[in-house]
Amino acid sequence: MPVRLAVLAALALGAARSEDVALMAASDAGAALIRLSVTRASAGRISAATLAVDAETKFSGFALREGESGAPLITRSGSLDLSDPLAQVALERLLSSPSSLSLWIDDRSFGTLRTAQESRFEAELLPENQTPPNFLLKASAPVGVTVYTLPGGESGIRAAALAFEMTARFPGPVGVTGLHLHAGEAGVIGRAIAACSLSPARVLVAVTGLLGYRETVVSSKPELATALAGVMESPGSYYLDLHTAAIPLGAMRGQLMPASSAPPALLTVLASGSDISLTTLAQGGLMSVYGRSLAPSAGGAGNPDGSAAWSLNGAEVSIGSFRAPMLWAAPDVILAQVPFEIPPGTYPVKISTVSGESRTFDVRVAAAAPALFQDTAGGLCLKNSDYSRVTAQNPASPGEIVFCYATGLGQTSPPLRTGVPAPAEPLSNVSGVSVTVGSTAVNPVYAIATPGSVGTYQIAFTVPPGAGAAQVFLTVRGASSNRVQLHVR
Repeated sequence: MPVRLAVLAALALGAARSEDVALMAASDAGAALIRLSVTRASAGRISAATLAVDAETKFSGFALREGESGAPLITRSGSLDLSDPLAQVALERLLSSPSSLSLWIDDRSFGTLRTAQESRFEAELLPENQTPPNFLLKASAPVGVTVYTLPGGESGIRAAALAFEMTARFPGPVGVTGLHLHAGEAGVIGRAIAACSLSPARVLVAVTGLLGYRETVVSSKPELATALAGVMESPGSYYLDLHTAAIPLGAMRGQLMPASSAPPALLTVLASGSDISLTTLAQGGLMSVYGRSLAPSAGGAGNPDGSAAWSLNGAEVSIGSFRAPMLWAAPDVILAQVPFEIPPGTYPVKISTVSGESRTFDVRVAAAAPALFQDTAGGLCLKNSDYSRVTAQNPASPGEIVFCYATGLGQTSPPLRTGVPAPAEPLSNVSGVSVTVGSTAVNPVYAIATPGSVGTYQIAFTVPPGAGAAQVFLTVRGASSNRVQLHVR
């Protein structure tokens, strides 16, 4: 039953398609950017829509009006209420005739909306790209930069916006104090032409060394418009520079390149399970590969038999000399299976696309490295009686059988094949598994590879008395998993 529901959910996601629209407005009051993201069902019907508004200055409120002074249609960003007639009108105008709408911010008119021109660039920031190079720091930061422009003005650009989207990996705790766009060839220190709002007074701190950051900068200044015209004409003559509290003059940098030709930039590899501490992979387990430009498009394997794909959406994954089959490939993340055939040890992971190969990232592979799936609601555990999710609102009871999903439990009996779903008959059993609920160790009712899935396992156990709101973890042949929350009455 749970597997069937998961398959249906995946099919529903695969049938939906998204559409993004970027609009800008500019007046003497300043410039603003509106981004609309629409999800359509298979029949073309809009099933969801979100709106984001960024302006040149801080603001407390906005309104999208019909015409220059009509009644407000939308006054809130975020998810739109598709049952609201005014939101329906605004959505139709935004998609078909944006110039019929005007944007007001803090009771000041920013003028009518017009379609923005959009250019996407990528840069892989590395310490060895600095001037002079830094070979001691082991860090990387793939960054995407989207340039939105509103035609007009003497330079041909009336207003512009830069959307920075950065992920970064440092070897330990870090404080990022700046991300700047400079004019300059590789190896040359050039002048800064734009920057995000990070500074020594506004530090982005990451205790684990892994971080993500997004910011959009909007401007109607002529000098930025002139500079951005140069970026779009020759992106390789511009670079991004990242500053930290420890290295204030610049920790790493990378030249811009068009997103369409950017090679994959691999940031980190983790065992799948929504826990960044899970860095050891297991034979047959799932691994999540994070970065930018990892695949030209997003989508799942979609094979009728549920098997994984050795090549997916223009991407391939290798770990050492072994290829790793994929279940999902997108520009920012790939979900792949570690081959059962790879011996325990340390291996480089690499992504290959038509645009090139990524730098490698070393991972450790073990015979078993259990990783329980979890999200903000706790561990991904279901009641055996009705397959309902165990949550704070639907807790399990002592004496009740529940089962939790995991990966990384290793090879089974009978043995599984890489990339091939686990069969329903015979079941693929895992030996040497114990479950700890709170402080009580219990023997599992069963521990199996989930039938019809690749790299996923389920472990059933009886909730012991007196568990309360408990932390649960697994031990598989001496290897312990992460701890997840199990809600118990």
